[in-house]
Amino acid sequence: MTKVAFLALRLAGIIGWAVRDDATSRPTAVDLKKPTALLTSEQFKQKLRDNAPLRARLEPQYPDTWRQLAVQARGKLNTCVVTELQPACCGPTAAEHFWRNPMIDLYAAGTSNGMRARIALEECGLPYKLNFIDLAKGENRTPQFLAMNPNGQIPVIVDHEGPGGKPVTLSQSTAILLYCAEKSGKFLPKDPATRPAMLQALMSASTDVTPIFGALTATVRAKEPHPPTVQIFKDRLRSFFKVWDGQLAKTKYAAGGEITVADLSLLAGWLRTKGAQPELVEGMPNLTRWGEELSARPAVQRALKF
Repeated sequence: MTKVAFLALRLAGIIGWAVRDDATSRPTAVDLKKPTALLTSEQFKQKLRDNAPLRARLEPQYPDTWRQLAVQARGKLNTCVVTELQPACCGPTAAEHFWRNPMIDLYAAGTSNGMRARIALEECGLPYKLNFIDLAKGENRTPQFLAMNPNGQIPVIVDHEGPGGKPVTLSQSTAILLYCAEKSGKFLPKDPATRPAMLQALMSASTDVTPIFGALTATVRAKEPHPPTVQIFKDRLRSFFKVWDGQLAKTKYAAGGEITVADLSLLAGWLRTKGAQPELVEGMPNLTRWGEELSARPAVQRALKF
């Protein structure tokens, strides 16, 4: 059971709350065993403010999770977690983890750009709902999608609790990555002296590696592939990764000694290349060490399940 799930269930179990959305009166967080009260969002926020003993007991054990719940309480509280439920409670799938009415809607597919956005949301611990966009069926060209991004490109997020409590619609995977990092306060160096290296690494990952991979993929999948052009893109992409292998021989992560948004961006391109053109990243021990470490992170594992 995840920490978020465990705390959510303990919260419901200890206090016996059921919470409804003020606007719709739909239950949004329910103690499925013994709901003893139905509270509005405002009442729930007051409960969180007033329940210092519960906060003192749980916050030291689950600080990130508690902060997440506190953020929800300060907003409209239209989010909840239900997980690890038995089949009799919630249908045929046990241990199901989902958010109802999440703060962020993600529209994406399993491309490197889609991976980058979802990795950002998972690693930053922001509650979201994945809306899978089937590119083969042209779902990115529907009027509804084009209203969010006229370019018809994934990913797109809609943050229903943006700055000032106002909705924000955002495209471009690196913009989404930075937005998530700023919203959560994670993966951005605190020391101004280290930020230039982070920005350089981020731009290299986002504007060098991923576009060349995209061009290579398009060329390979063309009705009449042009072998010399394919080889140019392969050589260029491999050269980028060789430079990264050299960099990672000197630093543990992309921009130094800590994981930053640059690592999350580069990881998406490396994973896609490793899956589609593995020979282009072979023989690079430092890059492999880095990629395998980040790929094993639980948040990344969740993000890759499109």
